[in-house]
Amino acid sequence: IYDDEDEYERELEYKDYSVVNGVAVYKISGPLLTESSFFSRWFGYTSYQDVRANAIALANDSEVKDVLLFISSPGGSAFGVTDGADAIRKLNGMKPVFVYTNQMIASGAYWLGSQARKIFLSPEAEAGSIGVIVSHVSYQKANEEAGVKVTRIRSSELKAIGSSDFDLTDKEINHIQAQVDQIDGLFKD
Repeated sequence: IYDDEDEYERELEYKDYSVVNGVAVYKISGPLLTESSFFSRWFGYTSYQDVRANAIALANDSEVKDVLLFISSPGGSAFGVTDGADAIRKLNGMKPVFVYTNQMIASGAYWLGSQARKIFLSPEAEAGSIGVIVSHVSYQKANEEAGVKVTRIRSSELKAIGSSDFDLTDKEINHIQAQVDQIDGLFKD
């Protein structure tokens, strides 16, 4: 999947799949994060960094003839999802990749799974939630009522966009909406 040997070696630091009769089973579970850590793995989260590492390992593992991704995830961060999806797509070009879930494959997890040849669902599984969301909470009124005055000093109008100390301006809302629409377009493509 990678031409750069050093990048390949760094990516192989974490490998987490099993192989039975030539079929590799790799589990993608929990909320999806950009990068992994001991704690994210401990709590059962998956990172796009780990998805890439495992895709590389699977592609280069001579025992592996087919890949089954067992996905159980509501999705997660949009940051890094295209890297994870690209790695699965490239792997699928080298070895057949299939997806199964008996729980949930939604949002970013669906984005990853959509790179496989086929997705299999148990009857009670949930699939979909194709789209992107950003939430903002404003404490501006609560701060004012509590007698707290927050001053924002910034180098440009959109610097510190989304700060919970202030209501969003129309320009900030439009900027965030454009970002959401851009990522949503990538997802749907």
